[in-house]
Amino acid sequence: MTNAAGPSGIIQRSLKGGCFPPFQIGKEPLYIPHLSSSVHVLKNAFNVCTAAQTLPSAEQLRTILAESISTVMEHHQNYHSSNAFCPNTQKLPLDKLTDFIFSMQSSNLPVQIASYSGYCEEHQFANSTLSEARSKLNSQFFKDIFDQVMERLQFTSAFNTRKYPYPAYAIDGSTLHLEPFNKDSDDFLQTRSPKRKRAGSHIVAAYDVDNRLFMDIEVQKLARKNERTGALELMSRFEEMTIVIMDRGFHGFSFEMKIMEMGICS
Repeated sequence: MTNAAGPSGIIQRSLKGGCFPPFQIGKEPLYIPHLSSSVHVLKNAFNVCTAAQTLPSAEQLRTILAESISTVMEHHQNYHSSNAFCPNTQKLPLDKLTDFIFSMQSSNLPVQIASYSGYCEEHQFANSTLSEARSKLNSQFFKDIFDQVMERLQFTSAFNTRKYPYPAYAIDGSTLHLEPFNKDSDDFLQTRSPKRKRAGSHIVAAYDVDNRLFMDIEVQKLARKNERTGALELMSRFEEMTIVIMDRGFHGFSFEMKIMEMGICS
């Protein structure tokens, strides 16, 4: 996602004309633009039946992500105050911040910032600048990016493969570690050390086993995480009878009774 010449700029590709059905984003409906990058995918996808053939390529996924980010970015006023991100005055405006977040890898933060900036000191930003900018982000902003990506993927036939009479989803939770920029938030969890707190968000995700794609997520505050509640929220949005796979940590009488009451999971 990065190169020696500078930022990858994955969110700066232009959108083409044309419309798909309306999609709710923030406070107003939005039309998904036609994806020129997916045209050849659509032509090839109708006559295939294996997961390897229907899944988009890495380049197609990058383009889908870039265009999804661009679409949501145009309506960022629905998520953030008008003075939260000002490209003319901020060292890290919203487009650059979002691009950096999606290009982050597992190396330490200073190395990632240097690499993202093409190892040019003039284009680099401080850790504190990143923390301040991230504190202004609204989680719904990223949720709508995720929804945009999923809407676009549907037009590539990426969800068409099914080995069983019912869709099969694996549900599990995972913690996303965050920088400790908000010291009085439920994003924090006290560690064994009285002087240290761990910052993060907890994700409960539904994974489509057949198509190898994450279909839906629940984002929870780390200090108030509850994987069973998150799993029930995910299952409440299933539209048909579904096979659900979960590890033994989810097992519980009340939990399973609620699943039975829903009547759509086995």
